Amino acid sequence: MVWGLGWWLFGVLDESVRVLNREGLAAYVVAAAMAVVLVTSALAALVAHRRDWAQLGKATIATLPGFGLIAAYGIAGGLTFFYVPSSALGWVAWPLALAWHLRLLRAQKQWFNASALTPFHVAGFWLFLLLAARECQWQLGRVGAEWSSWQLLGWAIVPALVLWALRSRVLLQRWPLAEYRAAYLELAATPVAAYLLAWVWVTNAVSPGDAAPLPYVPLLNPLELAQWLVLFALVLWWRALPAGSFARVQPMVAKGAAGFTGLALLTGMVLRTCHHYAGVEWRFDALYASWLTQAALSITWAVCGVIAMVLGHSRRVRTLWVAGAALLGVVVLKLFFVELADRGGLFRIVSFIAVGALLLLVGYFAPVPPKKEDAEAPPKAPTEGGAT
Repeated sequence: MVWGLGWWLFGVLDESVRVLNREGLAAYVVAAAMAVVLVTSALAALVAHRRDWAQLGKATIATLPGFGLIAAYGIAGGLTFFYVPSSALGWVAWPLALAWHLRLLRAQKQWFNASALTPFHVAGFWLFLLLAARECQWQLGRVGAEWSSWQLLGWAIVPALVLWALRSRVLLQRWPLAEYRAAYLELAATPVAAYLLAWVWVTNAVSPGDAAPLPYVPLLNPLELAQWLVLFALVLWWRALPAGSFARVQPMVAKGAAGFTGLALLTGMVLRTCHHYAGVEWRFDALYASWLTQAALSITWAVCGVIAMVLGHSRRVRTLWVAGAALLGVVVLKLFFVELADRGGLFRIVSFIAVGALLLLVGYFAPVPPKKEDAEAPPKAPTEGGAT
């Protein structure tokens, strides 16, 4: 079986590559190889099912590794790390490959145990997600300049939408998610979630938010919209994880990570606003030396701290209140160690007045909530004589 299929595939593929290169159609080698593998796999599955030929049916397990080798050949043959899947009839070949991959996985249940097919579900998920993300990145990259927000945006849109879709109740009730829920929602999605979280932090730190031909608008910039979309998708995915999942971190850790990431995104938005509207250069030393940027950061962090303290007080969540108080403490230290060097500067005066007013307001309207055990403790009964 191995010798016969190997002879057939190597012979046909070698002849196809030779003819296409001779005719000056080397760019279509990937599509031709995909067609050979698809036709061979489909015929093998059909014959194995009709003739009850288990050995031939089990041989179709090499279909997905074949797709991976073809994608690797596209990268190596194009002499570039960024292979475009839609090029040279790839827009037809790869969607057909995805459709046949899912159909074949369902047919292979008659030759393999369900657990044996789990790695192929996960590997196929990663392969086609990577190809779709690359295609989206290339299409969006044609809008703006090189390494603009559009190109960075393309690497996250498809993974974020897929992560969002994985927690859909409609999809979770359909095959293959209904049968392989843990494989997709946990094994396959966890590395994607880690990648998206890293993407948010890296793009927030290095990208100035250039989205030409569109002007920069805070919170409406394509990159920042994508960052908040990714963060929201990560939160929804985490909430969809089962209680005993290895990927489900403690709620306190998850909320802290989401809150800290949101604060970092707001900080990046302030820095990009100062860069585009105040002319501050997008360099760490230039941003640090700008008193306007320092004042904007102090006021933004102070507002975030006040909001956290007010929410912690109204909802009686002591940890949230403490986090907001800690952020205000950082702002106060920043005022004395950074802004205080701007002697007589207008931005320093504005920072001190704004932060001081916020501290007074939050101290009056949102005092520290009681501890949980103190709030749930019953009131003490009065003693003899009416004393409490």
